Formats: sequence, structure tokens, C-alpha cells
Amino acid sequence: MNQILATENNREKNKKTSNQTPMDVKSIVRFFAIVILVFGVLLIISAAYSMIKNKNTQEANNQSNSIPTVNITQEGSNVVISIQHDKPIDKIIYSWNKGEETTLQGMGRTRVEEYIILPLGDNTLYVEISDNTGKKVKYEKQFSLQEGQDVIAPTIELTDDGEGNIKIVAKDDIAMSYITYSWNDGEETRVDVHPDSPKQIQEKIKSLEGLNKLKIVAVDTSENKEEKEQQVYAGAPKISVMQEGINLKIHIEDQVEITKVSYILNGRGYESGDLNQTVVDFEQELDEGENIFTMVVTNKFGKEARFEGKCTR
Repeated sequence: MNQILATENNREKNKKTSNQTPMDVKSIVRFFAIVILVFGVLLIISAAYSMIKNKNTQEANNQSNSIPTVNITQEGSNVVISIQHDKPIDKIIYSWNKGEETTLQGMGRTRVEEYIILPLGDNTLYVEISDNTGKKVKYEKQFSLQEGQDVIAPTIELTDDGEGNIKIVAKDDIAMSYITYSWNDGEETRVDVHPDSPKQIQEKIKSLEGLNKLKIVAVDTSENKEEKEQQVYAGAPKISVMQEGINLKIHIEDQVEITKVSYILNGRGYESGDLNQTVVDFEQELDEGENIFTMVVTNKFGKEARFEGKCTR
């Protein structure tokens, strides 16, 4: 009897032990699943951080490795140092033939153009440029300027003929080579000197409608160069006059600026004074009977528009 009871007790113990096993397995599986999930998230975050860090480092390296674009040329008795950079320029140090150094301040500019007097004879210019990060680049270039050499640049004159044309006159004391002109920084047109007039080039060009920028470059046979830019306005203010009952209704407009309006009605003069408008509207009462009306409108560039008419009230 005791043996039977002992056997039953053992069975109960085994049964209890068997019932606890699945729960323990599930807990262990859940634990490892959570650990793997957390590890995966950390791995993704670490990889993303590394990619961002590498990208930023690469960009920083690319930026630190950039160097300025430098152009050093001779213009007559001067040397022009033109610099363009993606970082502020700190200093420009130059010397002739490795002699006494001269320092020019960049003043944080990213575009710099400096003119240096060229000594007589054959000389070598040494230039050192540094940016705000401390990065330095060096250049050297040889130049020659002989006594009696032509170093005077041509002169440029522009005149408006009043008929929608611009007259270009470029002159040199020795001999011209060519001129170029362009509108609004567009394509250049070249005009070479004529053998019959070696010291002067004249060219008449048609103005573009409205307000436009004209650029002229004149070069002589010694490669001395002169540039000139000018705003050119072609056209004139527009005047519209209509009779409405006992009044004249007047509308004036200009693409740039109206500076003055004056008119005469039956011998009586009227003047606006100084204006700075692009549109002017007003009305003028008519006299009884016939009216003779004359108007002159002037814009900022001195271009005039005129109107003459008759009407009856």
C-alpha cells in the first residue's frame, strides 16, 4: 500500500514538472526574440550614423580640398590678379623676383581683383593666396615690360544718334586691333580694324527695344584692353490722349522712369516739375470751342515723346 502511494506521488511530481516546461520555453524564446530585435535596431542605428558621419566627413574633406581659381594677366603696365573661391579669402601676398613682400587683405571676399604695377624689364611675380581655413596656394608667372613699350589702353566713346542706333568709336594712340560688343552678357560680336584706319574703329549698331546693358571691349595691337558697360534705353514714353465730355483724359507710361511732363493748351503752358514715376494719369478741362493741345514727356534717359492734337468742346 505504501508502495502504491509512493508511486502515485512520483507520478504527480512528474506531472507537475511536465506542466511547467512549455511556459519556461516560451519565456526563453520571447527573451531571445526581444534581445535579437533590440540588437537589430541598434545595428541599424549604428549603420545609419556611420553613413551620415562618413558623408559629412567626405563633404568636409571635399570642401577643405577645394582651391581658388586664379587668373593672372597683364594689362598694359599693370598685372591683374583675379581670384574666385568657394571660401572667404584671407590674404594675398606677392613679391617681384622673391624680393620684398606686399600683403593685400582679402576682407572675407570670395571674388577678388587686384591691380599691381608692372616693373620695367623681365620679372617674375610670386603670389601666395590663403583662405579663412588657413589653406594656402602659390603661383608664379613671368612678365616683360620694356622701356618705350605701348602700355596705353584704347579709349571708347558711345553716342546715341536719336534714331535707335548706338555709335561706337574706339581709338588708340598706336594701332587698334579689334573691338567686341555684347548685349546683356550674351554672345559677343567682333569687329576688326580696317587697314585704312589703323588707329580707330567705328561701328553703328541697332539698339534693342527697352532697357539693356551694352558691353564694349577694345583691344590694341599690344594687347592693351579697355572695357566699358552702359545701360542703353531704346524707345520713348507712350502718350495716350482721349476726349471724354469736357475733359481730356491723359495716360502716360514709360518702361524706366518719367521725369517731366509739359504741355500747352490754347497757348497756356503747364509743367509737372520733377517726377520719378513709370505711369502718370490726369485730366485737363477743355476750353469752350476749339482746343489746340501739345504735350512733351521726358524720361530718365532724356528720351522725349510728343503729342499734338485738336478737339472741340
